[in-house]
Amino acid sequence: MIIDKNNPELGKLDQPEDKNNNRFNPGSTLSNAMKHWRDDFEKYMKSRTSPIAIESAKVSREKYHAKKMSEGKTVRGYRKHNHHPQLPGESHTQYQKRTHRDRQRTYRSPTVASGRGWTDLSMMSEDEKANHLKAQNRERQRLWRERAKKETSSYNNVSTKHDTLIEWGMF
Repeated sequence: MIIDKNNPELGKLDQPEDKNNNRFNPGSTLSNAMKHWRDDFEKYMKSRTSPIAIESAKVSREKYHAKKMSEGKTVRGYRKHNHHPQLPGESHTQYQKRTHRDRQRTYRSPTVASGRGWTDLSMMSEDEKANHLKAQNRERQRLWRERAKKETSSYNNVSTKHDTLIEWGMF
């Protein structure tokens, strides 16, 4: 853990008489110190990645890919998705949900012929959302009525002369 000696709030953390000094109180000295530490750690992690190392790794991957292609073999892509890595402050379950949501968007996009289309409601106004939901409800009711009509027609086609089909003793 990185400890900043110049932070005056860190000296106040050892005061047990302060009942509001906990991490759930957003204005407490502990939560402020934790926020300060997270910000410093995020800056540290961003500064740790060297653009030279990233470029070198990219060039070596391209060389490997070219070598394998010349041998007639296929190489899978290095990145299998386009979403961002786990964000600072994001829990593992939140990260999994976000990546799942991002992957499903590609499958459900209207451009994919086999995928199921979806409508982006985030850019719609409240009136447009209401009209869209009403149209979906109308379509759902129409399909339900068609299925119900087919089921009732199939019940009417069943013969009522069942007494000739029953053989007593055979279950």
